[in-house]
Amino acid sequence: MRGLVGVLVRAIVAGSLALTGVVADHGTAQAGLLPRPFPVPLRIAVFGDSSGLMTARGLIDWAAANPGVIVIEDGAVYYGCGLVRDGEFRHAGRVRPLDGCGPLPEQWSRALAGTSAHVALIQVGPIEVDDHLLPGDAVWRAPGDPVFDTFLQQKMIEAVDLVLAHGVTPVWVTSPHIEPPDGDVSRDPARTDRFNELLRGVQRVRPQLRIVDLARFVQTWPRGELDPLLRPDGVHFDRAMVSAFVAPWLVSAIRRALNDVPRPR
Repeated sequence: MRGLVGVLVRAIVAGSLALTGVVADHGTAQAGLLPRPFPVPLRIAVFGDSSGLMTARGLIDWAAANPGVIVIEDGAVYYGCGLVRDGEFRHAGRVRPLDGCGPLPEQWSRALAGTSAHVALIQVGPIEVDDHLLPGDAVWRAPGDPVFDTFLQQKMIEAVDLVLAHGVTPVWVTSPHIEPPDGDVSRDPARTDRFNELLRGVQRVRPQLRIVDLARFVQTWPRGELDPLLRPDGVHFDRAMVSAFVAPWLVSAIRRALNDVPRPR
C-alpha cells in the first residue's frame, strides 16, 4: 500500500510540474550559441558537502537508466565539509570546530585525478551560511559581513581554479534556501541569497565557471521550495525525488551550460 501511495504522490507532483513548466529547463545559455558535441558518456563528478552527496546519489540512480551519463560522487563528502574548513562554526546555538574534513585542495585533487571527469558539479552552501569564527578573528561572521564575504569568495575562486587546473569544467549550482527561520539567524534566506550573489561575482572574474540555477528550480517547485517530499529535512534532497525529477532537469541544464563555455580564440 505504501508503495502505491508513493507512486500516486509522484504522479501528482509530475503532473503539477508539467502544468507549471518546472520540467522545462531554466535558460542558462545565451541564445544563438551552437551546441557543442558532448563526450559520450558524459562524466560528471560531484563535489561538495552532504547536500552535494545526497544529490549525487540520486543522480547516480538516474544515470543507471541513462547510459549517456556517468556520475561519480568521490568529491562530495559528509556534513560540514564545504568550502569553509577553517576555524569554528555555530549552528542552532552550538559551536563546533571545522577540523574533521581535511584540506580541500588535496581532497578535491585526488577526486579529480581519479575520475577522468568532464564536469565538476559543485554543490555547497548550508554550512557556509552559518556563523563562523575564522582563525585569528574575535568576531563571529556570516554572509553579508564584508570580511566573511571576501574570505568566502576567495574560497570559491580557489575551488574553481583547482578544477580548471585539472582540465575539468566547473559547473556550480546555486544554493536553495534552507529550513525556515525559527529563531536561528543562520537560516535567514538573506544569507543564502548573499552566498549566491558572491557565486555570481566569481563568474565575472572566472568566466569559465558555469552556474546552474538550482535555487530557482526549487523555488518554482509546485509544492514549495521546502516541500518535505522533495527535501525531507529542509536541506538535503530526497534521493528518489532527485532520480525522478531533479536529475533530468539538472543534467539538461548542465549540457546547456557547457554550450556557454567561452571558446578559445
